[in-house]
Amino acid sequence: MKEEITLDVLGERIAGLDRSLSQRIGALDRHLQEQHTSSSEAINKAERATELRFEEINEFRRALSAQTKTFVPRSEFEQVRKNQVQLASQMDSSAGFTKGGLDARSLAFLIIGSAIGLFGVLSRFFF
Repeated sequence: MKEEITLDVLGERIAGLDRSLSQRIGALDRHLQEQHTSSSEAINKAERATELRFEEINEFRRALSAQTKTFVPRSEFEQVRKNQVQLASQMDSSAGFTKGGLDARSLAFLIIGSAIGLFGVLSRFFF
């Protein structure tokens, strides 16, 4: 017994297909919304991690910058070192060595000269 195809039967079938397609479209829409939400959350986390990384890099750069401000420039160090060598040379030639070493007076001049030179360089940065 074959069912007769009438307009009512066709209408019911079309309505059933319409409901089925609507359900599938709804399911796909929900799935795409979930994917979009997940992607947005992942992007936000990645952006925040990047911001934190750049904050840390900038903090490191600021620390390096602050540290280099306290360094003695090479030219000033070389000048102080040159002065020390000259002073030591002058003391060696004027005072002479006693038993293979500097006498007490020469050693005192060397220490005082070195301290004055070092104080001069450091005072530029701290005072």
